[in-house]
Amino acid sequence: MIVERMLKAVDKLDTYSDSAVFKFEMGGTFNQGEQASSFAYVRPNKFRITSSMHEVVCDGKELTVYMNGMRRYTSERVGKDIEKQVARFFGFRGVSFGIGQLILAENPRETFAEQFEKIDLAGPEKIEGDPCLKLVGFMQSSVFGMADAEIPVSIWIRDIDHMIRRVELDLLEAMKHQTSNTTDMDLPFKEYRMIYDVRELASNEELEEETFRFEPPSGAKKVKKFYTTMFGAGETAVQFELSGKPAPDFELETADGGSVSLDDLTDGALLMVLLPRWSGSNYAGMEELGEIQKTYASKGVTVLLVHQGDSANKLVDYLSEKEIELKVAVDPGGELSSDYSKERFGGTIVAIAKGGTVQGRYSSFVTGELADVIRKDLDRLTAGETLASAKEMTDEEIEEASDQRSSRFSFGKTADPVNEDDLRESWAVRAGSSRNFTMQGGRSPGSSDDLWIRDRDTIKLVSPSGEVTTEIELPDPAKSQYSQEQFVVGRFGRQLGVLYMKTIPGEETQQGWRPPKEAILTASTVFGVVLWEMSFEPENYQLPQHMAMADLDGRGGDEAIFVHQGAIWIIDGASGEVLARKPVVGWAQWLTADDRDNNRVAELYLRTPEKLIRFDYRPSR
Repeated sequence: MIVERMLKAVDKLDTYSDSAVFKFEMGGTFNQGEQASSFAYVRPNKFRITSSMHEVVCDGKELTVYMNGMRRYTSERVGKDIEKQVARFFGFRGVSFGIGQLILAENPRETFAEQFEKIDLAGPEKIEGDPCLKLVGFMQSSVFGMADAEIPVSIWIRDIDHMIRRVELDLLEAMKHQTSNTTDMDLPFKEYRMIYDVRELASNEELEEETFRFEPPSGAKKVKKFYTTMFGAGETAVQFELSGKPAPDFELETADGGSVSLDDLTDGALLMVLLPRWSGSNYAGMEELGEIQKTYASKGVTVLLVHQGDSANKLVDYLSEKEIELKVAVDPGGELSSDYSKERFGGTIVAIAKGGTVQGRYSSFVTGELADVIRKDLDRLTAGETLASAKEMTDEEIEEASDQRSSRFSFGKTADPVNEDDLRESWAVRAGSSRNFTMQGGRSPGSSDDLWIRDRDTIKLVSPSGEVTTEIELPDPAKSQYSQEQFVVGRFGRQLGVLYMKTIPGEETQQGWRPPKEAILTASTVFGVVLWEMSFEPENYQLPQHMAMADLDGRGGDEAIFVHQGAIWIIDGASGEVLARKPVVGWAQWLTADDRDNNRVAELYLRTPEKLIRFDYRPSR
């Protein structure tokens, strides 16, 4: 009866507004804080949703979505099912925009039933003075992209107007279930709750017409569409840089010891699921993908899971336990994933048509809604059609997609511009994402002001005018997601080259990570010739750090300088000979070389928590 009253109250609403807070509470030091949000609504279909991430405004005819981190917005005509149209921009459904989901839904009863199960009355309870009735039940964890588990949920409904006052999800058991499938680690917290708490709530009160007008913030840019997949899918796949082009070739080992190549799979359509590097194994949506494979196998469709981590066997065990028949390939260095997706950490699903032409991509966060979108696209592909997302992108569109991707993790509002014309953008150089993006400017005596940046597994020299003038391939770049990496560039004798450090991961710990057992320094020339290699054992997990190249003795050619094992090391760049090593007291915060007295011999400056120390390097030989 309580739910009935709530749904009837939703049907009778002419206006509604609330100011709410999403809270993520963890028992321990991992508190994720809270995020404010608000919702305002007037029939018919005028509303505004505001959060730290979005501004969603509808005037009844046109829906405008502004992404704060991107400073970009889109406008589109309002569709029939507004709730689903808006939900695309909120990542997961759940309580992601609170009571607004029910008010905007075409069928509030159906929407509520989809989200919550086995709802029972727990009794009366006050929330900050508001008399409420408390309901308890469950929510499916698949809504949040977790492995199968029921999430206990509590819902408080106000006596005065039967509106939802608070929703609280207990995510602890779902998190335990998820981590037990992916790693052997124990959770570092004893509770984990997500709370949607309505702080202020008003029903059937007049709302200003201005509320439903969108005024672009200063510096905001209107775009035709968002290219990121992080907010779910629309009616079809998302266009991206490879759309309409031949799929990059590959040959990978499979988890069962065999191999698979692009040629093996393109006699029919291919769904290539590039699993996120960060998740170890991502099991959300595997049942949906398994059902898609089962349904479309007779039409020549293959679903291929590509695992980037070191624990593909856990994914295979999970699939076997759940009796899900999906092929698993292993891409431990992430090279294939880099070829297909610039978002190296995140996952994506790439749709490839029979014959090998890329069609578009989807989020690897597979919900039932996204699975329906994929099925519709596969129906088109198996009928010989081409998807709308398979259109090749222009250079301007690729640049826009890159800018949007760069800002995808900027969830908060950006600062309002002040005299922004005084900060003119002079030039920009595209650089792909990497597990360790490092940048170095020339600082040794007599060096230029050129800039070295890492672009995936290539080091690029960028001139002051923004021109890329030199490229150096990294020698034997790390393949494991657990490796750490650094580089510096300098003169090895008379040759330009790169000093590259990578770590070799050790055994996996109980906490689910693999500390380094060895660090390897490799010096190579611009032509890829390896000059020397040196290995180090980590000291209390500490690695060679604050690496630099500088001409310390004024004789031409740089020395390598770094801190390791509580000492400053100086190594001859050309030969790899250890020239000097001096223990220092205190944790090194930074180390730099400079010729501040202009005598063509550099000094070393070391910063520890207690002091700044200058060292003069005067070679005795």
